Amino acid sequence: MAIKNELIKIKAPQFWEEFARGYGISEVILIKGDGSYKSMIIGDIVVINLHYREVGGYRKILDVECYEEVITAKFLHELAHYIKKHYVQKMKQGKIITLEDVCERTLEEILADPCEREAWDFVLEFKHEKPELFQALVESLKACLH
Repeated sequence: MAIKNELIKIKAPQFWEEFARGYGISEVILIKGDGSYKSMIIGDIVVINLHYREVGGYRKILDVECYEEVITAKFLHELAHYIKKHYVQKMKQGKIITLEDVCERTLEEILADPCEREAWDFVLEFKHEKPELFQALVESLKACLH
């Protein structure tokens, strides 16, 4: 008997939706499941997988300390791909942009990919130039999930 992987869709925080709309995103979808679901851009929709391997994997590139910071960084990372139109470049190459794929590469491999480097730089700059807004995104996620 096959075990079916269930995928749970969770409404994103209203603050995230409003923030993303300012960049042309129509919807932010949070997903949770046991399968290997990816965070990605689908058209003008951002899909964020609420699963993460561990905070340590994200410290390679970002200064994050808790679960909600990791998920917020994933959101901003995918948003950066949309803003920078990386999804168009990758689709032409027959590739799908996913944060989880990045986590399986070495730091050198990640930063050698111009699209990934630009998306990570966006997150870093955002986090350091707009710390209050980053924290507001984190806090809205905490309120949404708890």
